[in-house]
Amino acid sequence: MASKDYYSILGISRNATEDDIKKAYRKLAKKYHPDINKEVGAEAKFKDINEAYEVLGDPQKRSNYDNFGTSGDGMGGAGGANPFDIWNSFFSGQASGGFSEFDIFGGSDSHQSQPQYESYQDRIVISFLASIKGVNHSFTYESEKRCEVCKGNKALDGDSKHIITCDNCRGTGWEMLRKQTIFGVVNTKTSCRRCNGQGKMISKPCKECGGRGYKKFHKTQNFSIPAGVQDKDVLVAWDKTGIVDKKISIHVSVRSSDIFSRKGNDIYTRIVINPFVAIFGGTALIPTISGIKSIKIAAGTNSGEKLKLKGLGVKSSSGKGDLIGEVSFAPTPKLTKEQKEVLKSLSDLEVPEVTRWISKAKKAIISD
Repeated sequence: MASKDYYSILGISRNATEDDIKKAYRKLAKKYHPDINKEVGAEAKFKDINEAYEVLGDPQKRSNYDNFGTSGDGMGGAGGANPFDIWNSFFSGQASGGFSEFDIFGGSDSHQSQPQYESYQDRIVISFLASIKGVNHSFTYESEKRCEVCKGNKALDGDSKHIITCDNCRGTGWEMLRKQTIFGVVNTKTSCRRCNGQGKMISKPCKECGGRGYKKFHKTQNFSIPAGVQDKDVLVAWDKTGIVDKKISIHVSVRSSDIFSRKGNDIYTRIVINPFVAIFGGTALIPTISGIKSIKIAAGTNSGEKLKLKGLGVKSSSGKGDLIGEVSFAPTPKLTKEQKEVLKSLSDLEVPEVTRWISKAKKAIISD
């Protein structure tokens, strides 16, 4: 019989699928690779993991191991294979796993292991100003906590006397099954069906948690939506306080604003001014995310002209944006008779630019 329990080394059951074996190997090989894990004993553990994978990852060797306790290569283990050759083969995509070394170290390979967590989705709709300044948000979801009565051991009142040795496998977690084949009767070692391979059973389960060892409850978590978040952003938060880790994805929708718009870290708005201020110069009011501010308007400012206020845009990790206001003339206010006379006299003034333009146009028309 082989001296090592390969299923136990990989942390899987004897009825694990090929995919289960690959996932277990991928996770453990990354964790104990000597280049990553510098702890004493990591390299020895890495070799055991690769030895186990070489046998269980090969259908023929696995069958021999399951039936006869040996991989069939004349040795109790993996035949002396170099564990780093197995690693390189597996993570370069040469083995059936198809994972790349780039992926195992956190890259973007399309092959991904199944997540070992529960995923929750939350959606939040916030105002434009809240997206710029940040806002707090709470979300309620289902979590677990250790049973306070049995302290997690699943037995009635937490008393260990109710945790008994499985009478089917006698605490080994394994049982032998007899199979009739064309070669005769074959004894197969498999995970105990009575205790699910645990070797122990609960004679009297905890009444508080029903023998689960934990209780579910609704947990409300407060999240800080950061300043500068944009429409359709997805924020990810983790809660690792329960029995199972929780991945919480918060999908953000930002309502449009009648006053502001955004492009990158810059904020855009309108500066609606009296047209006479544009002619003679003066001051005007501009909306900002922190309130209304007064700015100077130079004489001769045109409609559509953009004025920039440095640093009054979005503050984010990539820097500060600007506030950009586009000048827009308000309709001319109602004038008195005297005011109209003054403006009419001004409109009769000869403007050199107008004269030059008409002269240029006449020459062009005549030449054609």
